Amino acid sequence: MRLSIDTGRLSLEEMAALASALTTLSDVLSGQLSQPRFYDSATHRNNAAGDVLEDIAEGIGFAIEDLRNAARSRRPQSDDERDQKFALLARELTDGLRSPEDAIDGMRAIVDRLDRAIAEDVLL
Repeated sequence: MRLSIDTGRLSLEEMAALASALTTLSDVLSGQLSQPRFYDSATHRNNAAGDVLEDIAEGIGFAIEDLRNAARSRRPQSDDERDQKFALLARELTDGLRSPEDAIDGMRAIVDRLDRAIAEDVLL
């Protein structure tokens, strides 16, 4: 399931806020999928209702990815937008199982690209 989000209508701040809200929804769905009522213990798989929740969670994951990709192509117009873009892209590095060193290196790379793009007036 893919969610249709018109990222062209959203500011960087709105993209960051939406990605944050969708991440919260994804976390809630993950917790719900851990509940026995969405799991068939005989087959060790989701039941039909769990499959629906899994599809929704997958759609949310794609939407967050779409928001991050759209943000990558946007040039911040202010320091505030630069901070919003950094927060949105850095969250990708802190979610999941990355090592702290890899996350920090990735964040440094984001900051370097943001600074260079602003200085050179180019897109990332």
